[in-house]
Amino acid sequence: MAVGGTTSSKAIIRGIRGEFIEGLQSSPNLATRIARAVTSDKREESYLFSGSTAQVRQWTDERRPAEISEFEVKLANNHYEASISIHRDDVEDDQVGFYLRRARELGTRMADYENVLVLATALDASYSNGDLGLSFDGQFHFDTDHSWTGEGAEYTTNQDNDLSGAAATGTTPTFAEAETALDAMIEQLVTFKDDKGQPFHPQSRLERFTLVCPPDMIGPFSRVAESKTSPSGSAPIDNILQGKYDIVPNRYSTNNDRVQLFAGDGAYILQRRMAVRTNQVTGRRSGEVADSSFHTLIDYFGADCRANVGLAEPLYGVSYIFT
Repeated sequence: MAVGGTTSSKAIIRGIRGEFIEGLQSSPNLATRIARAVTSDKREESYLFSGSTAQVRQWTDERRPAEISEFEVKLANNHYEASISIHRDDVEDDQVGFYLRRARELGTRMADYENVLVLATALDASYSNGDLGLSFDGQFHFDTDHSWTGEGAEYTTNQDNDLSGAAATGTTPTFAEAETALDAMIEQLVTFKDDKGQPFHPQSRLERFTLVCPPDMIGPFSRVAESKTSPSGSAPIDNILQGKYDIVPNRYSTNNDRVQLFAGDGAYILQRRMAVRTNQVTGRRSGEVADSSFHTLIDYFGADCRANVGLAEPLYGVSYIFT
């Protein structure tokens, strides 16, 4: 599709904006599979996480109100932008729609940035005291010794959501090794306890899981998810993991030796302050224009938003690193 030629300036701008919107709407949101989206209305938000409610007991004398542990997490909003500059003559002379594709890609990048925040920034920071700090219990988000603290905590035994195991071919597991890893992660999620010593996850949250997986592990984990039988033992047996989890391919993280399994969306906070908006500075109309457009032949198109990601409750997820 030709952009230039006899096409009017208004049509050119409409075309570029239209392609941007198409890109913005076409990118799937994977972040909210494991992060809870929250709308923000100020520069910084405070989130209060609490321990569990009281246990049910036989009432034989007086009521015994249980104390509830509380933990606060503060999360400030960041401002993000992406912009491109285009020579006015190049747009008008474009006969193959090159700059329309660039505008669509800009929209896709902006829509995709929530995926980057959660699947790269948050996941990678979960293994260290990085940009997002420590989890509310003072440990790395994925760690071997999470424990409940606070006045209302009755169960203080360490709980491990940072598992590891060997892969025969380096860091790429076989079907059997992927199956072993999934078994271990699911068992951890099922056995996690709240601060009163009761199951942390309700049964409804354990019916289906989300597995975040690097590209080179999609094969074995997809086969475990879809295969009717398991090669374990001397003869194939029914694969009890079939249909138990959905795979989110993670093309954003640099940690390609590990997977993460989540029960629900409570491991991270995806804070949204301002939705994506578009701006342009062009010299494509008569009359008064911006100073930069008057003196140069460069048009500018950009987009921005305000958001951030933070650590929430670590026991919503389990990591498994292949060694």
